[in-house]
Amino acid sequence: MQWITVLRTASSRTQHLPVQFRILRLFSSHLPNQVTEDAEKQLSHQQNAGASKGNLILKVPKELLQENYGEEAKLIYDLEDQGGEMLSLRYDLTVPFARFLAMNKIKRCKRYHIAKVYRRDSPSIKRGRFREFIQCDFDIAGQYDPMIPDAECLKVMHEILTALQVGDFLIKINDRRILQGIFTICGIPEIKFERICSTLDKLDKISWEEVKNEMILEDGISPECVNCISEYVQLHGGPGLVEKLLKDPKLVQNRLVMEGLEDMKLLFEYLTLFGIIDQVSLHLSLARGLAYYTGVIYEAVLLCQKHSRLNESLSLRSVAGGGRYDELVAKFDSKGHKVPCVGLSIGVERLFSIIEQNNEAEMLYKKNPRLLEQLQYCEETGIPLAIIVGEQELNDGIVKLRDVVTRKEGEQESKFRLRVRRVTSGSFLSPFFIFIFTVVMAEEEALRKQADMVRRLKQEKASSEEVSEPVICLSGEDEEKNIEALCWPANQAGSRSGWNLLRFLLMCYFCFQGTRDYNPKQMAIREKVFNIITQCFKRHGAETIDTPVFELKETLTGKYGEDSKLIYDLKDQGGELLSLRYDLTVPFARYLAMNKITNIKRYQIAKVYRRDNPAMTKGRYREFYQCDFDIAGHYDIMIPDAECLKIVHEILCALQIGDFLIKVNDRRILDGMFAVCGVPDTKFRTICSTVDKLDKMAWEDVKNEMVGEKGLAPEIADHIGGYVRLHGKYQNRSDVS
Repeated sequence: MQWITVLRTASSRTQHLPVQFRILRLFSSHLPNQVTEDAEKQLSHQQNAGASKGNLILKVPKELLQENYGEEAKLIYDLEDQGGEMLSLRYDLTVPFARFLAMNKIKRCKRYHIAKVYRRDSPSIKRGRFREFIQCDFDIAGQYDPMIPDAECLKVMHEILTALQVGDFLIKINDRRILQGIFTICGIPEIKFERICSTLDKLDKISWEEVKNEMILEDGISPECVNCISEYVQLHGGPGLVEKLLKDPKLVQNRLVMEGLEDMKLLFEYLTLFGIIDQVSLHLSLARGLAYYTGVIYEAVLLCQKHSRLNESLSLRSVAGGGRYDELVAKFDSKGHKVPCVGLSIGVERLFSIIEQNNEAEMLYKKNPRLLEQLQYCEETGIPLAIIVGEQELNDGIVKLRDVVTRKEGEQESKFRLRVRRVTSGSFLSPFFIFIFTVVMAEEEALRKQADMVRRLKQEKASSEEVSEPVICLSGEDEEKNIEALCWPANQAGSRSGWNLLRFLLMCYFCFQGTRDYNPKQMAIREKVFNIITQCFKRHGAETIDTPVFELKETLTGKYGEDSKLIYDLKDQGGELLSLRYDLTVPFARYLAMNKITNIKRYQIAKVYRRDNPAMTKGRYREFYQCDFDIAGHYDIMIPDAECLKIVHEILCALQIGDFLIKVNDRRILDGMFAVCGVPDTKFRTICSTVDKLDKMAWEDVKNEMVGEKGLAPEIADHIGGYVRLHGKYQNRSDVS
């Protein structure tokens, strides 16, 4: 495993072409303050709640064949690499966990898992909905007394949402057995159960009338059946509703419904003992579209979220969900052994949106602050817009909105003035002060007006039209991403028995080649290593960032020389060309260019992917972690380079892995040496890649490759060999005889 990637110096002969960089549509990058403040706060709450329950921390590979999602299977990323191998990115963390239990014959455990998942969905930045996002899962596997694990999962969900202080919330609960019984009573064919569940699951997005029309027109359900369903799915309440349903003359005739209601009654008793019943309600419309649920299901929604200062509604729906899946593990077990499971999942990206919206404005208290210095600060840090309020503006009842890049200014009046005065109440009033913000794109008319105004500024067509309800949101995101609405626009049959057996073996007993699971002991070792590395990075003043696991193919093309053949080039079912990141360096360079950052120390710990020949006994995988530290910006000569080497030394010493040697060289020395030896310019990169194999094979083998495959003359190869086999340590002049 490669732990450290130090700052690399590119060849002076590298050609730089003008390229407009962007991340893959609706995949999020996180700025340092977003990662360290919001993410660490939320993930620590998740981990603390999980750790208090005695969980095992588990980790599974990304690429798995997943076919357990019913109607939701259309959202799975099916990918094909350049070798024609079919892969799927994980849709959630539940199916990989079930496969892990079956593969390792685990019958009982508690686990939590925080990792990224991928969905080919219609994303929405405003709703905190991305195609790549983090899920935080908590699961209980094994036989227990009825409803105790289910109640504990709801308690964990309640603890986390309360600790995060995201506002009022409601946990909706239901039972798939109750739903299936209602469908049977209403005359719905069994083959349409999953389809109707997926349709019902849209009730948090569209009205009942629209859902009803979809059932009739698209799902082929008769109006009479839909009206029968309507009598039940619009009901919601607490223990009283359960008692009422237990006496319903239609429902008492169905065994599944009665089992579900009896368990629901017991669940409410436990929730009362836990003291969380006021935030839990039975909603018969809750369906959870995933096919693997077999019992209790639940979903947490936020109630009437408002921006804390500006009173703007935040359009967010479910932030957590889960349920019981007693039959999923059996699908991955060769003998079909069942392991009852129940769990929950927190969607932290949506919670990030709320916490970020509620960030308080930071005031910079300076004596006699100069406007020019503050505007220069905006330019240096990539802040796109500034509101300027001076004495004259306050007297005139206006504020000035300035585009930092174009230096174009526009005036806004009255309603915004009242809002500025309210926010600055009790603060200092100097001749000039600045509120720095970005405009967040939203569906409300007021925000559309604000975005239109910003577009006009960008086009140097400033207008004096009043914007009635502007929004201040202190985030570091690039303005273009906030203003522009970013939209995204086979199975083969064969021998049934032979194909089913092969598919079963692939799903149950093998991870994708070159990937691995982490058991609890391995996770503990990994976390210890990561902690040592992270502490060292932080001591040297680095901030962490996050970038997507995917990059556009064009971003990675031409950056890796001979190693480009190891990049995973993928095509999804929509035909879009993607690449899994080969390392963290090129995405970091793209990140700097995209965000106009000229000075930063950063660290990042994340997985990378290489289409290599894995050697697991040597710690060599196709999916593995890198821990990167980089220094960007102008400094005195060789000081950043020396600091990077100091960090490598500190970490390897702290890990206590034995004696080590840090080899150094300079690409300029190599390039000059090749030129002196007579190597053509066009072959510099290929010869570098060949020389790089000296740690794996003997010089004679390297020489033969240079001559036989790279086309170098033997005398040139011998000349190179006279140099590249030289090595030594630095000696002070006083030590040299």
